[in-house]
Amino acid sequence: MKLVEVSRREGRRSGPAFATPEGELISSAEFNAIFRRYLEEIQAETTLIEDKIVVKEAFGISRTLRKTAEARATRAGISPKVQDKMNRWKSIENADGKQPRFIMRDLYAGVLGQMPTTWRYSYAL
Repeated sequence: MKLVEVSRREGRRSGPAFATPEGELISSAEFNAIFRRYLEEIQAETTLIEDKIVVKEAFGISRTLRKTAEARATRAGISPKVQDKMNRWKSIENADGKQPRFIMRDLYAGVLGQMPTTWRYSYAL
């Protein structure tokens, strides 16, 4: 709901979820810079990120969020089968530039059919 609130405050009713205040799609480089800036603020104001860690080298949107979600799901006792089902990106990365092969039931289940898995995974985080 936070994303909807921010979009409404910016006067946007449609368009990409991750956008500039003007409604243009934000680039991954811009998003990464914003993400790292927030982490640097967290590092400066709390003890959550050690001072010796260089945020720009250690964190990025391409890996930090995935790794955090995987770690939290594992700690919460989410089975590897559910984690693999939730994180289809593994199949895409393992395809090495080719068409990824999905288990047919997962491929045809669609987004709505996957919602119970998504909920179990998200609630555990």
